[in-house]
Amino acid sequence: MGNDWDPPYDYCEDRQRQITLSFNFIHDVCHMNTAHFPFSHFRISTWWPCFFIVLAFAASFNFAAEKKQKKEPFAKAAHKGFSIPQIDLTDRTDLQTVISKHPVTYMGHPSSVLLDDHKTMVMVYLDKHGRGNLMWRRSTDAGKTWSEDLPLPEGWGGKLMIDGVEHAQFLEVPIIYKVDGPDGVQRIVLYTSGRDIHPARYAVSEDGGQTWSKLKPILAGGETIDVSIVLFSDMTKLKNGRYLFTYHEPGRVFTTSSADGITFDKPKLAVTYPGAFLCEACFVRSPDGKTLALLMRENNRVYNSFISFSKDEGKTWSEPKQMPDSLTGDRHQHTYTPDGRLFISFRDRGAASPTEGDWVGWVGTFDDLVSGAEGQYRVRLKDNHRGNDCAYPSQHLLPDGTLFAATYGGWEEGAPNYLIAFHFKIEELDALVK
Repeated sequence: MGNDWDPPYDYCEDRQRQITLSFNFIHDVCHMNTAHFPFSHFRISTWWPCFFIVLAFAASFNFAAEKKQKKEPFAKAAHKGFSIPQIDLTDRTDLQTVISKHPVTYMGHPSSVLLDDHKTMVMVYLDKHGRGNLMWRRSTDAGKTWSEDLPLPEGWGGKLMIDGVEHAQFLEVPIIYKVDGPDGVQRIVLYTSGRDIHPARYAVSEDGGQTWSKLKPILAGGETIDVSIVLFSDMTKLKNGRYLFTYHEPGRVFTTSSADGITFDKPKLAVTYPGAFLCEACFVRSPDGKTLALLMRENNRVYNSFISFSKDEGKTWSEPKQMPDSLTGDRHQHTYTPDGRLFISFRDRGAASPTEGDWVGWVGTFDDLVSGAEGQYRVRLKDNHRGNDCAYPSQHLLPDGTLFAATYGGWEEGAPNYLIAFHFKIEELDALVK
């Protein structure tokens, strides 16, 4: 999520209020306190309402018991750690590039696109954790060097008012994708979640990020998206040519599809699970194209990260299951290597991991995801010195097989977070394991 906060208390309090009101209603009916419900003109013996309500509750509890037998919550994560090798690239400065660094200003949550020339990259990021003022840069050599901060497009700066208080224009993290529309136009689209009275918004460029529209409300099924976090945490292209996007509300993962990245279908609840706070999902398509996997952060820190599968292009999803400790973390992002393996990087949140809170990568196969295997090996990309505030990664595969991976973190003691990138080939990592 944009912020590493506990699940919002207002959501829990609202559920508690609904339950309390339900039991108060039952109490009033059974005691014929008719001032609180609209049946006061009927003269009914007091035991008849009680009889039917008790009967209904007995049936509901029986139904709940049957459901519980079919769907027991998972056991808490065992936190056994992992047994596969882990290599360390923290000190491999020859593989690292500084994208943006400032002596006093925080830099966080980068998101980037690689254009079709395979050289030009556009990256957006924030000056605060999970919200703030947007900054953006360009690279014309596949991320090896970067421009200075570019001027903000019209309407991307300034302030928003919430309850009489000024807030920076971006109330959540910015995320950008490259979308090829059915009209033949390739667009770069920037998305960001809203908050309070401000819905989720988007801006679009049709000239490779040279010029941009103003921020506009996103319409999904003809309505604005008023509650969302990390919108959209991932996107994948479907077989029918449309794109599937994902975001989350507190603890619940949603999907929505679009042909052009601008107008969306009505969002659908994709995955949820009792006691788990699922969020920040990542799509991974199987090599044969038949299956989609959905990797999810678990923010209650009760379970490991979760995974779910779809064999019908995201229309339905399997019961989620916990992933091994080797893949437990936040904000997973993936890239297929030229030999068909997966490189997935994320913020390490394995409770028994020696690199908990750092930026790490995982190398394995899609079959490992399906079977729940630990994978082939892991890599600590960079040691983070600021708790767990790092690693919302952005990744691309370059034509020569080089992997580009970028993110933010506290890479130096006493310095604010800043942005770095790695360039490496999977064979270089394999050699370090051997």
